[in-house]
Amino acid sequence: MARQRALAGPTPDPLIIRRGGGGTPTAGSTVNNTVYLARSSRTADTAAARDSVSTTGHQPANLGVPVGTTVTFLNPGAATFPLFPNLKEHCATQFFEGVFNARLQPGQSFQYTFDREGEYWYNDCADPRPTGRVNVTAAETTLAGALTIVPSILNLRPPTGVFTSVTGVINAVFRLPDGYTLDTGYGAKVTMKTPLSTDVFQALSASVSSDGKTLTASFDKAELDNNIPAGTAVPLTVSGLFMNGGVQKRLTSTGTVRVIK
Repeated sequence: MARQRALAGPTPDPLIIRRGGGGTPTAGSTVNNTVYLARSSRTADTAAARDSVSTTGHQPANLGVPVGTTVTFLNPGAATFPLFPNLKEHCATQFFEGVFNARLQPGQSFQYTFDREGEYWYNDCADPRPTGRVNVTAAETTLAGALTIVPSILNLRPPTGVFTSVTGVINAVFRLPDGYTLDTGYGAKVTMKTPLSTDVFQALSASVSSDGKTLTASFDKAELDNNIPAGTAVPLTVSGLFMNGGVQKRLTSTGTVRVIK
């Protein structure tokens, strides 16, 4: 009996479920953009502080830096802590995207330049518990008057009287300055901020005109409905990541729309 050959299906897109880790990052400028690996304290030269296996065993465990910053990951040796240096090898192993994986003996360091916005999580090969992240943010420019919402009168009345019957899209037309191209790399999403939510909403689609002067992004009405109030001049803010002169930057603009409910 002949065997049937299994038909190969399309390769699925990778599953991406990412949520912000929260917390207030330590500014990189206050710690010389340097992370001490496996230390329970950044200052204590004690036996209890070295080779930490605490969940916050990297110092700082939450570092905030602007795009373009070079961060140093240091396994502190005797030059940093003369009395009680780290004794073990430690790692800065970035997970999810896998952009770096440094194995460091005491006293060794590794540098990485973060040229894209995002949260970069990493842990230690010596123990799974110490986990850190580097929060990278792009410089933001707010452009007044650059955003138009289409349609200008937004009807969010549910046609059946049930809120789940709201369908369709909201289009945002964003006039771009010269020299900016939309960044379509990993994590570079066009988003909308609404008055009734602290969250941002990702565009269903985003494209730039052939002359590079206009970004058009479409958003799901049903997703936005409960987060937009009725009013004559409701502000909606659209934001996206762009490349300009080889540097990733964020452009933001706010437009108003009449909302009927």
